[in-house]
Amino acid sequence: MRDTLIRPVLGDVLVVIWLYFLLSSVLRLRARTLIFITLLIAFSVEFAQYLKLPKLLGIEPGTALSTILGATFDWLDLVAYIAGAVICLVIEWILHRRATAKIAH
Repeated sequence: MRDTLIRPVLGDVLVVIWLYFLLSSVLRLRARTLIFITLLIAFSVEFAQYLKLPKLLGIEPGTALSTILGATFDWLDLVAYIAGAVICLVIEWILHRRATAKIAH
């Protein structure tokens, strides 16, 4: 299926959310710090695509590592990563408010 929204854009948003919560399950850091680390990882992968690093390293297309690193650079991916980070901030804000409300009662 060749779509222009679901896999390429929504997939990038979801991968940032997944990575954030994966990191938050093993690292006890503030939400903003974890979001920064998550974005740093996502932007690094995208920058590696810009430099065509997988090809330079001889990573065969179709392998798991090739899939993780991706193949093509796209500025819109960076926007999708930021959208995923914003969603994480909103989720953390909601969870924090609920926890604070429970303590207040």
